[in-house]
Amino acid sequence: MKNLVLLSHPQLATSHAHTLIIDQIKDLPDTAIHHLEGLYPDGRIDIESEQAACLRAGRIVMQFPFWWHSTPPMLKHWQDEVLARGWAYGEGGHALAGKTLQLVLSTGDGAIYHPGNDAYFKAATLLSPLEATALLCGMTFAEPLILPDITHPTGHAPHEDEERRILSFAAHLQALLEAP
Repeated sequence: MKNLVLLSHPQLATSHAHTLIIDQIKDLPDTAIHHLEGLYPDGRIDIESEQAACLRAGRIVMQFPFWWHSTPPMLKHWQDEVLARGWAYGEGGHALAGKTLQLVLSTGDGAIYHPGNDAYFKAATLLSPLEATALLCGMTFAEPLILPDITHPTGHAPHEDEERRILSFAAHLQALLEAP
């Protein structure tokens, strides 16, 4: 398997953007998609299975909506459980060395992620803990793909422009996942 996509979205059923993105990439060869909330609704992660999937992948993709300036809780829980000392980092922990970590995320109001606005920091700055995690694990941290300004209210169809932006973003991700 070339790509392991770790999709974390607590409300995937109401996310037009992430549903469209997954629809665009779900049939790619050598790509596995793990919707963490769907696989582990009780929060008990199958650590051995997830570690085995990581070993088979050359690229690990974390796809999520920015959630309080971070990852959703389940993705953080996955990191805490799966990226164990002695396996992913620390003495004897080299399982992920040489692999690539790719972040794929959406934000609400993209203007908020600029210094001087409500979030006070750029999105890239807020993602630095994930970059530090990749580096700790000996991984290459790829430039994050960020889909900003996904603001349509729950239950309402996105505007035509937003739909085009989502599909263009999904096509860009697809091309990235298909590349060697």
